[in-house]
Amino acid sequence: ARSLNLGLCLLAVAMFIPVPIMASQRLVWMLRIQEVRLTLWEALKLTLAGKFFNFALPGTTGGDLIKAYYITQYTHHKTEAVTTVFLDRVVGLMGLMLLASVTFMMSGAAIQWDPRLYATLAAGLIAVWGGLAAGAVVVFSTRLRHLFRLSELARRLPAGEHLLRIGRATVAMRRHPYLMGLSLGITLVSQIILIASAWVMSMALHMAGGFVLYFICVPIGFLVAAVPIAPPQGFGVMEAMYVEFLTQRGLNSASQAFAFALAVRVIQLVWAIPGVLVPLLGAHLPRREELEALEEANGPSAADDAAQAAVALRPE
Repeated sequence: ARSLNLGLCLLAVAMFIPVPIMASQRLVWMLRIQEVRLTLWEALKLTLAGKFFNFALPGTTGGDLIKAYYITQYTHHKTEAVTTVFLDRVVGLMGLMLLASVTFMMSGAAIQWDPRLYATLAAGLIAVWGGLAAGAVVVFSTRLRHLFRLSELARRLPAGEHLLRIGRATVAMRRHPYLMGLSLGITLVSQIILIASAWVMSMALHMAGGFVLYFICVPIGFLVAAVPIAPPQGFGVMEAMYVEFLTQRGLNSASQAFAFALAVRVIQLVWAIPGVLVPLLGAHLPRREELEALEEANGPSAADDAAQAAVALRPE
């Protein structure tokens, strides 16, 4: 850390700026599928707040829960809004899976893998893809839904109506392939920017290996951190993966690889910290004109609910 090139470090941090903006635009598109209208500025505020709480709260989805709650203040489609936040997370995971899978298949010539590690990663990727594929087939196939009688089963369960609305919100994505394609595309672009930022940070730490090596390793490391069964933020697991990846044949020291893993986290943390201002300043709440528009669209009861929530949540 003492040998860090400060100029390259600051460049790596600055390169990350488009990533939360792109994530916010993806959220706007995903919410539009559910007829929930949010501006890019509103989505950016809520995205930054969510990223902050991902670091500040235990677990891996605390920020998503907070962001989902904030979004419900902007719409009467509350179940659909909450569902969309988690579907947005799934789209982000799919983009990461695509990058990680492609780069993993390219990695044979760049990394001398330990056979056991290679087999474990391959099995993990196959398992995640298999789970995503099976879930997509069941959810999006009308015949299978009727075959398993998912609607009837949901009605018999507690909160069955909410489960049905969650199902309808998920199936709605099938009717908007253009918006889904845009969401996946902007995810891939943002993740490539993230990888480039990490590569510049590696140069700030005087690490060897070149862009191709980091293009292969970084997505796999982030994928490991994103898997829910890992510790919060994948702490310790991602660091161990980077030590394994980046020290092959004495290319870098373990200290460099460990510092690199922490530095990549710091880049994200720097752009998550502004999110603490969102709840402190009450910027996560809809403005008066937005509440009036909600009243016109949905009747006074929906606006009253939103107004009461806004008053209750607004800082003194």
